Amino acid sequence: MTVRGEDYVSVIDPKKMKEVRRVKTANGPGMVLFRPDGRYAFVPSSFTPEFDVIDTTSYRVVARLPQASPFSPNLAVSDDGKEVWFTLKDTGKVQIVSGEPPFRILATLDTGPITNHVTLVDNGNGKFAYVTVGGLNEVKVYRRGTPPELIATIPTGDLPHGIWHSGNSERVYVGLENGDAVLAIDTLSNKVIATIPIGQTPQALVYVPGAVASGDGTANLTPLGVAGQALHIEMLPPAGASTNGRATVAVNSLGVIDLLQIAVAGLQPARSISSFWLIR
Repeated sequence: MTVRGEDYVSVIDPKKMKEVRRVKTANGPGMVLFRPDGRYAFVPSSFTPEFDVIDTTSYRVVARLPQASPFSPNLAVSDDGKEVWFTLKDTGKVQIVSGEPPFRILATLDTGPITNHVTLVDNGNGKFAYVTVGGLNEVKVYRRGTPPELIATIPTGDLPHGIWHSGNSERVYVGLENGDAVLAIDTLSNKVIATIPIGQTPQALVYVPGAVASGDGTANLTPLGVAGQALHIEMLPPAGASTNGRATVAVNSLGVIDLLQIAVAGLQPARSISSFWLIR
């Protein structure tokens, strides 16, 4: 597991339930995933512009590749182990690394502001990557290849974040961080087929095939209650303003206090803006 506040990956023995060694990486390792055969582990950084590849037989970093920017929150590895996609939230990019030696950056894509998570899908139409772009309220779909090709842009609700594909890759599920819901997308038509209210600020998402062995999957569930109470606001600049800045706002009730989250995109650095915005 990555220890983001340090400069190492912790190796844990699941039987002894204890840490057995540490593998030194770039400062701030963000996440770790393995190639399907388990030979290599891939570790982007959340603090340092470096992507590390670890040989799991020797516990050594065997490749250090330059990230386009320091902050990577998420990555995905293809089923054939040939590609690793990782997101760069701070600069709105996705980079693709070869999953086989010699490890190298294959492509860098400009995906858009607040690029959050990525998942890879193989279905009857081919091989694809689905990327959540929070600043645009979109999921972008790329056909994997050389080079990758943008083939679809799917509108979502406010601030799409976590994304994961179903076991058969016929669906992808998207958490809307400022929308308090999960979307289900059909991967053959690239259409939203369901919106599922789930409560406050969903971020990461994991799909477990066959998790419910029997029944309809609703056992032990309870109503959302306070977690379902939220106010959603869209903020836009007034007509004629010289900015295309915009923001989505979610106010979630936590009982005696509220949680306020604002996702802003389109602002220019080092420039002041008017405090008068249109709210709708």
